[in-house]
Amino acid sequence: MGQSDLQSKFTASLKTSLKYLVCARALNIKLRVGFILFLSILLIGFIGPFFIPYNPIRTGIFPRNLPPSLEHPFGTDSLGRDILAQIIVGTKMSLVIGILVSVFGHILGLGLGFISGYYGGKIDTIIRNVIDVFLAIPSLPMLILIASYIRVRTIWTIIFALVPWSWAFCARQVRGQTLSLRSREFIYMAKLSGMSGWEIILREIAPHMGLWIIGSFANGVLVAIMAESGMEILGIGPARTITLGMILFWAQFHSALFAGLWWWLFAPTMMLIIIFVSLFLIHVGFEEALRQRR
Repeated sequence: MGQSDLQSKFTASLKTSLKYLVCARALNIKLRVGFILFLSILLIGFIGPFFIPYNPIRTGIFPRNLPPSLEHPFGTDSLGRDILAQIIVGTKMSLVIGILVSVFGHILGLGLGFISGYYGGKIDTIIRNVIDVFLAIPSLPMLILIASYIRVRTIWTIIFALVPWSWAFCARQVRGQTLSLRSREFIYMAKLSGMSGWEIILREIAPHMGLWIIGSFANGVLVAIMAESGMEILGIGPARTITLGMILFWAQFHSALFAGLWWWLFAPTMMLIIIFVSLFLIHVGFEEALRQRR
């Protein structure tokens, strides 16, 4: 069987799993609310910057420390920048970091999890031990250590610093589910039909995890944005790039709380909370849909 034929069958199997979501039973209230919130955030982050007629990073454009008003709904900061414009651009960059980290982490986690769970033996022992090591090591001290050795910090350095700590939990979950599924009768029949190991993984095992993978991906985005924001609040992020975490860093750097500039902290904090709530609802909604399907 050719690679294109295998990919088409895998895509068709995933579409079959996703079609389940259109029925009223699966599309529960948590999924609906989560999707509406997250879609609104995506629109703000990826369409909003086109309506900003100036560079939101440039300082001194507006009077400093203005409270929220009709002209500046979220006020201005101590550098004379409009906070609403920063929130719009920062939301986009935080989402880009979170999505890319989750994509790379799930590609690595799914691949290793499938290999470990399906083939077993020594390769399973090696991968399982590596997973346990990455789960046992605290990520924040390691991220601080890595960032301290990086002189030029960009969005990509943050992404590649987060990816090594984003795959292990996914790999462990996929391994466990694969171990359970590989003993089912339909896997035995697939082996008798002459299918190879990867054909069985892609055509028989992976589609059964379709809903779980989507929910896990949403959770991975949430965790990545939390980690990225935490790094930048500590001052180890790209200072010349606006993200929600970097807005909080500059507010902390200029003592916004003690200066009474509550709006400088309130706006990015609320945006982060909305992002976290939307992704959490999507993750929980997919888990409930998966339990209903079973």
